[in-house]
Amino acid sequence: ESSYNTIAENSLYNNSYYGIRLYYNSNYNTISDNTMNNNSNYGLLLSTSDQVAP
Repeated sequence: ESSYNTIAENSLYNNSYYGIRLYYNSNYNTISDNTMNNNSNYGLLLSTSDQVAP
């Protein structure tokens, strides 16, 4: 659980699973201006999280 975070201006490449993963009650986060490439499952995974601002 992690809420009210800003994840911005990151380069996320070649990760084994996810570039960014917000999971279980990670609410009210802002994700912006990130570059994601060649992550084996997802560049961005939101699962059971609410209110993510693009």
